[in-house]
Amino acid sequence: MDKLVFRPGERVSHAYIVASASEEARRGTALRLAAAMLCESSGDRPCGDCRHCRKVFSGIHPDVVSVAPALDDKGARYSWSRCASSPRTRR
Repeated sequence: MDKLVFRPGERVSHAYIVASASEEARRGTALRLAAAMLCESSGDRPCGDCRHCRKVFSGIHPDVVSVAPALDDKGARYSWSRCASSPRTRR
């Protein structure tokens, strides 16, 4: 699993747009990003083992909203995920 680094106290955006030609790559990247933001691990994030990571990757985390792929004005497909709240940004 690819690791993303969010340092304690680092500001993150409320939403990210993930664009790729591959739907699988878009979804995987969006889920890894959301899991990294919510991960409880003190090491590499996302760890894939904590309760937040397991819920994100199972598609049942209440703070993560995924939207089905859509077409932009040029016909490119995109997906997005939003992390409603992150313990790392509520300091």
